[in-house]
Amino acid sequence: MRRTLKAAALVALLAAAAAAAPERSSETVESHTFDHQTTGKKKHELPVPGDGTRVRMRVKATVREGEIKIVVRNAAGQVWQDARLGPSKKPTKYDVDTGEMRSPAGVWTVEIEATEAVGSYEFAFKQYK
Repeated sequence: MRRTLKAAALVALLAAAAAAAPERSSETVESHTFDHQTTGKKKHELPVPGDGTRVRMRVKATVREGEIKIVVRNAAGQVWQDARLGPSKKPTKYDVDTGEMRSPAGVWTVEIEATEAVGSYEFAFKQYK
């Protein structure tokens, strides 16, 4: 009986310690604005250090003139998003979010290609450990 009580107390203590430990997270946010027609490519690399790390990616963009192509690849190299935003009578808006998901170790990439673009883009990549 005494061993059972000790074991139960130990389990309760470990559960409380695990619940009390703060979750660590890190976030990378980048934002770029093209005030004048801009043509160019940019690749952002976002490393994920360990298998099973929880991640969340959000990409937003607005195009008033020209075109912006956005390609997001996960750590396994698979295309997660591939969008081409072009001109229209109103600004074209784009906003996509992965929600929280587990990722293998590796590097997520955000590739931006602007062609005579006027507008902006922003991405936020958060990792939880």
